[in-house]
Amino acid sequence: MVKAWTKKEYKGVPVKTIGMIILTLVYVFSPIDIIPDCIPGIGLVDDATMVSLCLAAVKSDIEDFKIWAKTHI
Repeated sequence: MVKAWTKKEYKGVPVKTIGMIILTLVYVFSPIDIIPDCIPGIGLVDDATMVSLCLAAVKSDIEDFKIWAKTHI
C-alpha cells in the first residue's frame, strides 16, 4: 500500500490515515513515552497499544486497498 501510494498509483488513502500512521511511527520510535521502554515487562505496552489503535483505525483503508490491488497489481 505504501509503495503504491508513494508511486501515486493508489490515491485512495485519506490524509488522516497517512497522518495517523506517521504519528504512530514517530511515537513508537521516539525515546519519549508515556511508559518508558526501559521498564521491564510493561515498557513496551504503550507502544503496542498505539500500534493496535492505529491498525484498528486504518483497517477499512487497508481493506479498500486490498480490493483495489486485486484488480491493479
